[in-house]
Amino acid sequence: MTTNRHRPVFLLHGLGRSPASMSILRFRLRRAGLNAQTIGYPSTRLDLDGNIDFVRAELSQYTRAGPIDLVGHSLGGVIARRLGLQDGHPEIGKIVQIGAPNLGSALADQMGPFWAVKRACGPTIADLGKTSTPLPTLTNITAIAGVIASGKDSATLPGPHDGAVTVRSAWAGAKRRHVVRQAHTLLPASATVARLTIAALVSTAPLHDE
Repeated sequence: MTTNRHRPVFLLHGLGRSPASMSILRFRLRRAGLNAQTIGYPSTRLDLDGNIDFVRAELSQYTRAGPIDLVGHSLGGVIARRLGLQDGHPEIGKIVQIGAPNLGSALADQMGPFWAVKRACGPTIADLGKTSTPLPTLTNITAIAGVIASGKDSATLPGPHDGAVTVRSAWAGAKRRHVVRQAHTLLPASATVARLTIAALVSTAPLHDE
């Protein structure tokens, strides 16, 4: 039987990034004995559903062999949650979201209409706008939110935030929640984020309520 520590862990990068942005986190997870690897997807060429389908296809060869865990930064965290909901928990074990805009981001609403932003970020930016739709709480998800010193209430990002995503949005729908003092882009390189991610993945706590 595959243990938590040896179950494959796939790291999903954020919008406009590449697998290289998750390399420091992958190194730290591997150093802790986890079977971690990164996968890439064309985040700026597809909309959200297209990116989900692409990642699902990339992971299909692994999910057929048994459960896997997912760690996603920003858009990667949103994709991880959607895969867990759509594909069922027998295939997707634990999910760690890092700065994921589960309730969207008002920053995407504000910047998305600009031509340069749409050109750089692609159609997915339109899917990441702010929403008030409540999310069901999933007990297999750990959410890590970032906070920066200047991340106080503002018209664009009300409440504590990491410069792009509010804590409220990052925590939405997660059973286990943490906050780290780090900016959104730098979250995957944080040693504290790595420590919290490792702890979540190796925990023997039940994935779902008994």
